[in-house]
Formats: sequence, C-alpha cells, structure tokens
Amino acid sequence: MLVRRVTRNIPPLSITQITPDEEIICRGVSSFTLQYFDGSNWNPTWDSANVEDNTVPVAVQVTLELNPPAGAKPNATPQQFIRVFTLPCSTAATDPAVNSGTSVN
Repeated sequence: MLVRRVTRNIPPLSITQITPDEEIICRGVSSFTLQYFDGSNWNPTWDSANVEDNTVPVAVQVTLELNPPAGAKPNATPQQFIRVFTLPCSTAATDPAVNSGTSVN
C-alpha cells in the first residue's frame, strides 16, 4: 500500500512526538521507485542538502508496480506505470557542481 503521511504545524524543537495524518494513495502496490535526473544521468538517490549543492533535480521518474487484481488469472503479471515529472524550478542541468557535463560561460 502506498501511504502519504503529513505532519502539520511542527513546533520548533518539540520534545513531544506528533502523529502524522495518513492518507492511503493506492492499494496493492508491489513496488514503488524513484529516480532523479541531473541533466545527463538518472540517479537512484538525490541529496540536495549534502551532495547536490542545494539544487532540485531536473526531473523525477516514478515507477509504480501494482499486484494483479483479486481473482486475476494465476499467471497474471503486475501492471507497471512509469511517469516522468520535470521540475521547471531546477537549476541542476546547468550547475557544473551538480552536472559535470555542463559549463556556464
């Protein structure tokens, strides 16, 4: 199952544990993966704070694989959905610190 968890109004330096709100996005999920595009390569991780010079990726690829529905044939294969979302606010494609294949003149 794919679940979205949101914690709202986090008090600064709070000692108490706040239980996040949960919303079920999709049931029957067998896999969920993300890949991040830096302008020239797809990467399995993206650490904007420590590695990627405080930039967001150019695009994110989401792969969602769903189990066959109940009552499906025994040899039914999972359904796979792949979508690429571009992030227009990204500067990673032209940032030589992130994408070594580019240079800014």
